[in-house]
Amino acid sequence: MRSYAELKGGEDRNIYYRSERYRAKDLLGGGKPQVFIAGKGYSLRDLSMSGLAVQTVANDTVLDIGGTVDIAVGFDDEVLFSGRGEIMRVEPNGRGSKIGIRIVNGYLDIGELVANHRDHLLRKELDEVPVAQQLYVTPEYRRFCSDVVFMLRRYRNVLDRYEAAAENGSARDRARLVNAIEMCTSRFVDEWRALWDEGYEVVKPMLDDRRAVMAAKRFTETVVTPELVPGPIWRRSYEKPLGYPGDFEIMNYVYSGDEEGDSAYARLCHRIGVEVGMCVRTRMEMVAEELSRQLAEDGDPLLVTSLGCGSAPEVAQVLADPDARRPVSFTLIDQDAEALTCAYRKAFPLINEHGRQAEVNCLHLSFAQLLSGAANFADAPLQDVVYCAGLLDYLPMQQAQMIVAGLYSRVKPGGTLVLGNMKADTNNIWALGFVLDWELIYRDEAQMYELAAMTKPAEMDLRLDPTGYNYMLFLKAPA
Repeated sequence: MRSYAELKGGEDRNIYYRSERYRAKDLLGGGKPQVFIAGKGYSLRDLSMSGLAVQTVANDTVLDIGGTVDIAVGFDDEVLFSGRGEIMRVEPNGRGSKIGIRIVNGYLDIGELVANHRDHLLRKELDEVPVAQQLYVTPEYRRFCSDVVFMLRRYRNVLDRYEAAAENGSARDRARLVNAIEMCTSRFVDEWRALWDEGYEVVKPMLDDRRAVMAAKRFTETVVTPELVPGPIWRRSYEKPLGYPGDFEIMNYVYSGDEEGDSAYARLCHRIGVEVGMCVRTRMEMVAEELSRQLAEDGDPLLVTSLGCGSAPEVAQVLADPDARRPVSFTLIDQDAEALTCAYRKAFPLINEHGRQAEVNCLHLSFAQLLSGAANFADAPLQDVVYCAGLLDYLPMQQAQMIVAGLYSRVKPGGTLVLGNMKADTNNIWALGFVLDWELIYRDEAQMYELAAMTKPAEMDLRLDPTGYNYMLFLKAPA
């Protein structure tokens, strides 16, 4: 606790209070809110009680600073606020101009605006969902989802019944629960695998129709997802508590393979969720094999960098390898500070215990910082091995190529760049994309080679991981 004498106020211009500003996409998500100025629509960028900012496009007429205009904040065809505003600033940018407007008659009631927006979205959903469902969710897909729910509930009912009997029952009842779990697990996994395959075959014809995909996803998340989220890995993957899919805690579920869940059914769901994510573990093991191979050779200290490292279990694995001979220095880069903390905690005890030299350095850098050439990465020594096992799954080709070119530029002559990406045309698309709203960019063989279009490696070796879900591309730099 601090005393009042220790509390600090603002500094420089921050001593002048400004009402809190909110980004429109954070406050009014679920669509594209617009501001109508003298009847013309502009994209809403941010807002506060006292004003707002809009974005113009390149050919829009620039509004005059000091002018007073009629404004209305709307969503689709519904007006959420109307009033008068004064043009306070015009800031040209790459897309057009950002225009700041001060409200001159009244104020924006943020709470009321958000509430009205939510009501609007509710009305829109109630109106649109039945229509979209009827038009785009095929009878075949409805039947398939029904089969999935029936299978899940069948096992849930059995396990709940045995668990209830065992809770206050005899040792024999508890033994029966253990036996029921074993019986259910052996059958459940096979049934799940069959439905997993069928799900992909059913959705494959609709993948090029965005409206059909979105309607089927909404249907799946309403009907199927609630049956699986008792499993912790499914719940975290769907709810995305850190704001993005595939966070390091989800990966840790897969890496550990431990049982998780507060009921027998929840643990069963968790198990099949771990199976869906097993390709994460196999790509990590492929990287670990490459590192162990190089560490088993005599030579100078091996310099290694991992981009999008997560909890980096492969680092601890190779540090514990008794066949390793060379000193090694790891640089781990991630946008999530908690992931770096987890990785460092796993690796640090092995650094201290190991008889050879080893070090782990962590860089908390965002994707944007890397694209802009963060100095603490660009100025580092060239590396023997650089790998990026999962980040490219989320990047469109142009951005991915830029990242790959940047990573390749950090590889020593004769060094190796390893790139991982989920393979196109696999059944993971249904479980991840439709059940969990976990969007990935899947790539085929030609697209994997296209990732390296801005590099000139001496060798390229494309490998498929043991699960068949991941491509791993090894680029060897000229010596």
